[in-house]
Amino acid sequence: MSKYIIEKADPGRDKKELLPLLQRNLEGISEERFTWNYLKAPVVCLTARDGSSGELVGTCAIFLRDIYVGGKQCRAGIAGDFAVDKKHRTFGPALMIQKALLASLGAERVDFTYSIPNPLSEPLLVRLGYKEIGKYHRYVKLLKAEYRENRNILPSPLKGIASGLTDFTLKTLSKEFRYRRPESVTVETPVSFDGRFDALSAAAGKKLGIVGARDSKFLHWRYKESSYRDYRVFAVTAEKGSLTGYIVYYIDENVAYIADMLCDRDIKNAVKTLLSEFCIQMRKDSVGSVSIRYLGASSVEAQIKGMNFFEDKRNETRVYVFCPPSQTESGFILNSENWYILEGDNDF
Repeated sequence: MSKYIIEKADPGRDKKELLPLLQRNLEGISEERFTWNYLKAPVVCLTARDGSSGELVGTCAIFLRDIYVGGKQCRAGIAGDFAVDKKHRTFGPALMIQKALLASLGAERVDFTYSIPNPLSEPLLVRLGYKEIGKYHRYVKLLKAEYRENRNILPSPLKGIASGLTDFTLKTLSKEFRYRRPESVTVETPVSFDGRFDALSAAAGKKLGIVGARDSKFLHWRYKESSYRDYRVFAVTAEKGSLTGYIVYYIDENVAYIADMLCDRDIKNAVKTLLSEFCIQMRKDSVGSVSIRYLGASSVEAQIKGMNFFEDKRNETRVYVFCPPSQTESGFILNSENWYILEGDNDF
């Protein structure tokens, strides 16, 4: 008998074994997250069992989502939740289950997979055939001297009055200080994702190179049903309430982290308008700074930088993509200029 048995898991049936395996090897795996990620959304999960004892000792998964590639709707897998018990890590099941998972892509009708791994996992992905397509940059915009809870850009002796002066300077130097809201633009904070988000997602799928579907059903599951973040929605609308752009974000230690952002590409200065309105609102809410992670077209990157966001090069991560040999669009898929990846597109 083989030392390890690799098989496809049924998350509902195997929950009693699978959840403890994930919890003893990975952080942040609650029962609520398992239900949300494995039982309420499509996933392909493989497991490794000890051939002698039958004990579950390893697992890996790809979380499935619809994605547009050059206007065509495809299915991508986001590689995640890779866990192997410590005493089995030197005996091969890690590589075995990953290879088996990639070999199953055709049968699962998955066109390609991508991953934003921690640095320790990168060598394994390269060994498996993943290709690096670029750096997943973080951009930060300072709104106040105290840019994060209990963290100030000024040294302790200069806090107080100097902080107020710095706050004023940051405001007056920001691009949104000179921004004037067009008469046709209004701001909303939607409590739910309605049909307008479907229309914006469909339009983006036709105009962006590679972008994950962001229809109302996906957005509701991804953000409203999430058990570990309190996501909020900010939107900009035009005449008759049509949606021209939105931001999904959360606040942590007084930093606004943008998880998702999408604009109508046919509207002039759509990104500038959306980010200007958002930053104005965050200042009103006394938020210290705004953070956004992005990989994709340099033109969008330039628009983000143009709104006074600077690149934070600490803890840089990279994006890797695996295209099966049968994938005829691999050249297009492996070009980072074609992508549109934000924080919400990462491992769920």
